[in-house]
Amino acid sequence: MIRRVCSRLLVITLGMGLILLLLSVAFISYLMIKPIPLNLLTPYIEAVLPPALTGLQIDVQDVVLAWHGRAKRIVLSARDIHLRDAQGIIDATLPAVDVTLNLTTLLHQRVVALNKVYIDGAQFHLQAHAHDTLNSDTRLTLPLTAPPKFFEVLETGIAAFESDTLFADLRAVHIVNSAIALYSESLPRPLHISEFALTLRRTAVNISSTLSMGTSLSDTDIAVKLDTFYERSARHLSLQGKFANLRPSALATLSPTLSSLSGTTTSFTGSVNLAFNSQDQWPVADFNVQGDPGQVELPGLYREPLRIKEWTASGHLNGANETLQIETATVLDLGKRPHGNPRLHLQSTMTGWSRPTQVEGDVTLTAFTMADLKQYWPQGMGQEPRQWITQNIPEGLIHQTQAHFVLSASKAGWPEVVVQDINGSLTYEGLSVHYLRPLPPIQKMIGKGRFNRSGFHFQVASGNLANMALTESTVDITSFDRPTQTIAIQAGINGSLQEALTLLNHPRLDLIADLGIPLDTATGRFQIQPKFAFPLTKSLRMEEVDLHVKGTLQDVSLPEASLSQDLSNGQLSIDLDQHHMTIEGQAEWATIPLFFTWNTVFRQQGPDDWRDQMRVVIPQMGSAGRARLGFDWPDMIEGPIAAVIETQTGWDQQQVIDLQLDLRETALHLPWLNWHKSSGEPGNASGKLQLSTHRAMTLTDLHLETPTLKTRGSALFDGTTLTHVRFPHVTFGTSDLRNVVFQPLYPGLAITIGGGFLDAAPFRQLLINPSTTPDKNKNSAQPSAVFPIHLHLSRLHRLRMAPGRYLRNVQARLAWHETGRKAMIASGNIPAELTRQLNGKPSGASSAPKSFNFHYIPNAQQQSNLSLRTNDLGAMLRALNLYDNLIGGDITLTGRTNHDGTGITTKLQASQFTIQQAPVIAHVLAAASLHGLKNLLVNDGLKFNKIDAEITLYGDRLTIEQSNAHGGSLGITARGDIAYQTGGLDLQGTIIPAYLVNSLLGKVPVVNFLVGGKGQGLVAVNYHLTGQLNEPHVSVNPISALTPGFLRGVFGLFKKDKGEPTQTLPSQPAREGEMQISEP
Repeated sequence: MIRRVCSRLLVITLGMGLILLLLSVAFISYLMIKPIPLNLLTPYIEAVLPPALTGLQIDVQDVVLAWHGRAKRIVLSARDIHLRDAQGIIDATLPAVDVTLNLTTLLHQRVVALNKVYIDGAQFHLQAHAHDTLNSDTRLTLPLTAPPKFFEVLETGIAAFESDTLFADLRAVHIVNSAIALYSESLPRPLHISEFALTLRRTAVNISSTLSMGTSLSDTDIAVKLDTFYERSARHLSLQGKFANLRPSALATLSPTLSSLSGTTTSFTGSVNLAFNSQDQWPVADFNVQGDPGQVELPGLYREPLRIKEWTASGHLNGANETLQIETATVLDLGKRPHGNPRLHLQSTMTGWSRPTQVEGDVTLTAFTMADLKQYWPQGMGQEPRQWITQNIPEGLIHQTQAHFVLSASKAGWPEVVVQDINGSLTYEGLSVHYLRPLPPIQKMIGKGRFNRSGFHFQVASGNLANMALTESTVDITSFDRPTQTIAIQAGINGSLQEALTLLNHPRLDLIADLGIPLDTATGRFQIQPKFAFPLTKSLRMEEVDLHVKGTLQDVSLPEASLSQDLSNGQLSIDLDQHHMTIEGQAEWATIPLFFTWNTVFRQQGPDDWRDQMRVVIPQMGSAGRARLGFDWPDMIEGPIAAVIETQTGWDQQQVIDLQLDLRETALHLPWLNWHKSSGEPGNASGKLQLSTHRAMTLTDLHLETPTLKTRGSALFDGTTLTHVRFPHVTFGTSDLRNVVFQPLYPGLAITIGGGFLDAAPFRQLLINPSTTPDKNKNSAQPSAVFPIHLHLSRLHRLRMAPGRYLRNVQARLAWHETGRKAMIASGNIPAELTRQLNGKPSGASSAPKSFNFHYIPNAQQQSNLSLRTNDLGAMLRALNLYDNLIGGDITLTGRTNHDGTGITTKLQASQFTIQQAPVIAHVLAAASLHGLKNLLVNDGLKFNKIDAEITLYGDRLTIEQSNAHGGSLGITARGDIAYQTGGLDLQGTIIPAYLVNSLLGKVPVVNFLVGGKGQGLVAVNYHLTGQLNEPHVSVNPISALTPGFLRGVFGLFKKDKGEPTQTLPSQPAREGEMQISEP
């Protein structure tokens, strides 16, 4: 029974449900086709509107009951609604507002409660008030907070669930397919938001919304989406916004007040997440933005827009800590470049909203040029370094720059940015640095560097400076935090010497313009390490430059560096600063190896300061080097000379040259003094030369010292010509001369000796031809050239010929011409102690003064005339150390040189002289058995009244062509040769005893024939002398003594090898003191 009843109830229920379902489907289908009009509800709808909407004029055209396809519900739909306010701010047209009602609330509480609201295709027209217009001067007010009323609205919206209002049961509001037109006096045209959609959702614990907008500005479609979520229990509000294709230049078209955005053409897409608490002043936010290719304009930082290829940014804002963290990456669009476009990566943290703001971060910039830096260095940040760097480092590629920075800004705004600290590094290539304009810049620098708030430090691996190569170098630009910056350069530079000299000679430096260095012809290489430090000011003075250069110079060559001679093969070191320069090392000057040190001062400090100082050491100067310098005298100087030369040059072009010569390895010859110094003997010379404007003036402290010659003196110049050299005191050998003057004759040399004592023994042979054998092939018309010498003896107190043998008060002029011809004029006194009486004793001072005159002068026939006159031949021979055993004699000697120039032919006439102790004559008399005459010769001497002779000097040979001498007791003839250098002799002649008797007989005509004529006698002996002067071999013809003169020659024809008897007496050595014959 029960089962049956339940079965029937189930069937009835299903049937009714089916009927209700069919009715519902039919109702819904009806509503879908034709909504049911409910216009009678219009007053009730206006009555239940909230107070916020009661100020609006609302016109509802129709109210219908309809099916809502999106909500899948039956809705109450108000059609063709028009809203507007009295102020004209809002003017909206809503085609349909569909609402669903909460039937439970309506049936139980009899309250109309909206459940969901659907608005589709609404058109909103909003008019902004004048005071709501955009203002470009409007600044962002910090701190940025969510308005308290906003949270009150949110709380009110949630609390409506607990009220009996129209919205008590409202769960959602959907606005779709709508549009907004915003009108404002500040906008040149309305802002049309062509796509507007809003969804609000509410529960008892939270409220959320989704807002979507889209508009088109200047052909740019901008889309914005915002999601909000409010959690009541935490009073926490979060917003998530997204935007796409947001282009600021499009926004600039909305209002002139937004014109500052017109230069930013990059479109941005990104998202923003914000979180607010009602208790917090600052939100917590995250954002992420990407930029498309375009340009970005940042007024106040850059004068021109930045061209962007791509750009990304992300960040995090923490309001509680007052920090904003940003990370951006930017690729600048600068066209096609070999190294790509510059990239910028930035990570920064900004802190402090309620106090002066500080930004700390790290930035990385890659692949940008120094030309870009001028455009992309932010204005207002480091103006001093920006100005100097952009002006003076105009070229170069920065591969990468990394920096850590700290910035600060006052609350007045960002344009007043101050760089508190910055530290970074960079790598670069191709950099050009104008360190001191207008000097050539350092170019093509490759290396790395560091920088901070006060300056830059560049480490240069390589580079160029005016075609010179830079090696390991540093460039420091400092004091950016001070009014005046400084630069310090420490470089390694190598290159050509000509380039370096050109740089030092630049008018900006002007260091070597006055040194006379030939810039165009100087060659060589150098390696130097210069250091520069100076303030970076336009009016820089050289005194403000701290300059120091050290280095080496290789293979230096300076044509005509000094005295028209080249400096070559220089291997030098240099030490230079702004005050002075020192160069030292070794080189070749005129191919002479030398070492030198040169100091020069660039600025005069005091009136007596030297400008240049140089010390030159020449270890060895040979004949080739001396020849190139113009003083190679091979007849006088042989072997190397070592020299030390020190020079000092003043600012008035006055110059002092101190010369010191080491002559130990030098052989010196003074042929006109017959003086010689052998190599290996010590010797030195020195002198101090004073010049004016490179023209010699005086040579003082002239000194020459050897074991056998010492002198001190001075010299005088006329321009570049040496006028004379004066020696107040000269000693050589045993000579002691005073007031000796040497005067160059160009060619030749004039020597004047004012007085003193001269030992003539070493150079007596200058008066004769030194050759022992005449050259038969010699062309007398072309004599060999010799160095011309002119010697003037003003008045020698004593002219020494040998120990105890001398002349007094000698005056002479001697000349050796360049053709080899000689000239001599001499006169003087013979000391009284060298005159003798017949007893052999000195005559003493009581005798008459003895003197001599001598002339040897060239004539017009290319010969030379000779004359000698003295009133005491014996005294003069003793004074000349030629012969001791002749007393008295008045002599006249005349002659001339031969035409072939090989000898001198003379005529001798002497009278009233006596010969004593003549060993050679004694040998002849002894051989002729004329012992009486021999005894007379040895004791009182043989007195001669007269002698006539013809003598020829031929090389080293004296030839007696004929000689006749006679006195009362003896006559003698002689002819033959004497080799006065070797002492050999070959003489023959006749001895005539009792010459007076023979002479008287010779005057009788018949007897004269028997005597044999002139030079013969009735009783005479022929003799022949050979061998050596000091030990002659004497031969006499004994038959000739008893033979008449006319037959004596017949017997003389027979020689010893013919068997003719001749008496030969062995020579006997002369007794000591009998005879002295000295070699000339």
